[in-house]
Amino acid sequence: MSYQIKQPSGFPSLPPGHINALELAPELHSMADTLLYKIHMADSLEQLKWTHGRADGFALGLNVAERLTLWQADYLMACYAAARKKCEVRLKAIADACQCKAAVFSETAALNAAI
Repeated sequence: MSYQIKQPSGFPSLPPGHINALELAPELHSMADTLLYKIHMADSLEQLKWTHGRADGFALGLNVAERLTLWQADYLMACYAAARKKCEVRLKAIADACQCKAAVFSETAALNAAI
């Protein structure tokens, strides 16, 4: 079975989640999508790093097993990296909001204690 890639326009400016540009076997496509979903849905930076590492290992493993060319593996890893960056921004925004709420709560508690 041949695994061809649909040539995307502008590989470096690849939007996240374009795994569909790779024509993978159904079971590989399912795993690639699952890993991308898990990266998007990570709820901590540790989970995000672990899942991204697993996803990169999956792509490199497919290359070693000669199921993907190096270019295809790089493309898949670029999709995972773009998803990771997007998720990192989301998680950092949540962390900043929590710190802001904690600071307000702490300030309010200090004022109430002083009364």
